[in-house]
Amino acid sequence: MALAAYRALGCLDVGRVDVRLDAAGQPHFLEVNPIPGLDPHKSDIVIMARKTGRSYEALIGDIVDAARDRYAL
Repeated sequence: MALAAYRALGCLDVGRVDVRLDAAGQPHFLEVNPIPGLDPHKSDIVIMARKTGRSYEALIGDIVDAARDRYAL
């Protein structure tokens, strides 16, 4: 659901999709933040990347690489 919403809205490179579960456990899309915080210590996207083994430097590098590839730089 999150990836479908992100793509449907035409977002690129990085973003945060907020989804909440109701009392029955059904997910509900809330919003997409196409410019999430990138504070190396307290931003959600950085914390999530770290939990998957990605360093802050690697995360920033991936974002820059995606944009550079898109514009063939």
